[in-house]
Amino acid sequence: MFDNLGTAAQLGVAPATSCEQVAKFNFPILILHGEKSPKNFYAMSAAMRDCKPIAEPIVVPNAAHIMFIDNAPVFNAAVFGFLSHD
Repeated sequence: MFDNLGTAAQLGVAPATSCEQVAKFNFPILILHGEKSPKNFYAMSAAMRDCKPIAEPIVVPNAAHIMFIDNAPVFNAAVFGFLSHD
């Protein structure tokens, strides 16, 4: 399910990330989706949440996968809000 996590920007194929690996993450995790992002991204984040308690994804309205361009104000508010928590 997680085999796309390491292939962003066509950097090459990375080994799939397992649920066991996700469960070991010991850092805060923010998941964002563009409202118009491919549905398989939603499935990947749901699978991650099955492995570890992670907050529900924030859906950026009127945005696709490049949500930081499509709807920068909402994207920025979500990221800055996440980063400002202790």
